[in-house]
Amino acid sequence: MMQKILVIVHLKGSSTLHYDAFAQDLSHAGKHLLHERLHHFASVNESEILIADVWKSAEVFSKYVDILMPLALENGFIPKAEVNKIYQELS
Repeated sequence: MMQKILVIVHLKGSSTLHYDAFAQDLSHAGKHLLHERLHHFASVNESEILIADVWKSAEVFSKYVDILMPLALENGFIPKAEVNKIYQELS
């Protein structure tokens, strides 16, 4: 059985314009994996953009990271990510 994961990414010092351009490039490059991402949230405060995603499994997310990291570094992002197994999910 696949274990869903929660991924929380902190992008410090980024603007929403910069993030939006990066997210568009990433969605094109990783579109074959996006059906494996169950939820995506982006939140903004004064110092960072916070991304929270739910993925079907760590294995699928790992494939996405292989695409994400080169694009992130190319766009000047150094993402800090936390990956956790989902214990409970309520709607």
